[in-house]
Amino acid sequence: MLQSSPFESVHEGMGAVFGEFDGWKMPANYGDITAENKALQENCTVFDLCSFGRIMVKGAGSDKLISGICASETVDLADGKWIWAKICDGDGGFVDRVRICRIGDIYTILTTAAKRIEIFELAETYGCQNGFNSVDIDDNTEKTGMMGLYGPKAYESVAGILPIDISGLEKGEIAKKSFFMIPLTVIRGSWTGGDGIELICPVSAAGLAAGAIAKYREKANITPSGMECLTDAMASFEL
Repeated sequence: MLQSSPFESVHEGMGAVFGEFDGWKMPANYGDITAENKALQENCTVFDLCSFGRIMVKGAGSDKLISGICASETVDLADGKWIWAKICDGDGGFVDRVRICRIGDIYTILTTAAKRIEIFELAETYGCQNGFNSVDIDDNTEKTGMMGLYGPKAYESVAGILPIDISGLEKGEIAKKSFFMIPLTVIRGSWTGGDGIELICPVSAAGLAAGAIAKYREKANITPSGMECLTDAMASFEL
């Protein structure tokens, strides 16, 4: 059975055409893929990123565990920042390119949907084999909702409609915010290599968050876009 996004009812209201992507029922497009691609290149699009992995790593030794499973250097990952990294398996084989975020001593590994479970299991195995018993590894993917607003005008579009202040959030940074006691994680960046604002919220607040974007999308010139547009953009991006 396919997993569903907590934003599904909002997608339906905006006329999404659904498809299967890595075991999830997700918007494939909204009827005009050309318009979606154009908006991504010139203005602002909004993507459902709920199927992308969000793996939290925290506790004493979490920095060493993160460093241990990454083939690329992570020592310069500062508090409030995120970086690209490559994950390798126990034999040194390449698994996937991920993004690693840090807020204080808590790390979040952002994975592609296809590699989420493999990377989670790899982190658990590495922790057990190397004595990181105090490190808590938690797959938050199904406990949270995530959306990405991507494009050269994404920051100004989102800043004008969000009920939280994101002024001063630079590219490559991540911040914790709160709205009516709802915790929000805001990331300045994207899976496509360009600028963007990504929002992570509890799954219980996902409908409210997506509904707000849908309500003001025309005013803020935000184009809803599907996985076909996103996967094409990701495929053409080289780090």
